[in-house]
Amino acid sequence: MTEKYPIVTDVVPSQNTAMILRNLLFSPDGILTSHLSFMYQSWLNSVNDKAFGNYLKQVSDNDGAILDALGNLTVAFGGDPNFRTTGRNWSTQYLLLQRNRNQFLKSAMQQQLKSIAEFDNAIGKVENESLKKLLTTIRDDKRNIVRDLNSFLQTK
Repeated sequence: MTEKYPIVTDVVPSQNTAMILRNLLFSPDGILTSHLSFMYQSWLNSVNDKAFGNYLKQVSDNDGAILDALGNLTVAFGGDPNFRTTGRNWSTQYLLLQRNRNQFLKSAMQQQLKSIAEFDNAIGKVENESLKKLLTTIRDDKRNIVRDLNSFLQTK
């Protein structure tokens, strides 16, 4: 995962951009869902497989930093960072709380692939070039996470 994300510059308020960011944050496969799902799984797996648990914590921590950055950008672009996306509120029903490791890995990979598609869509819609660069970096990190999760699935 990227240690330092690009800085977004030249922010001009845009409700359209703010809504795009909110959708990335709070969609069923968005950053909040990913952050909390990986956090739970890191707790669940840290005793039996420390390396796997540590990796999941690292992903959760990274998603938390992304959540913070995109939330701040939502406000900077003139939006309200509430848990509502286009047409619905975020819900805990979206969380991946499987106790079966392999089922979690398969579900998490699907969730990350959907998130990647959402980032691709957002990159095509935003006009701010530095925001596009940030979203592209996050999307690429998500691709690496899918690769890593697949490796964990193959090893056990």
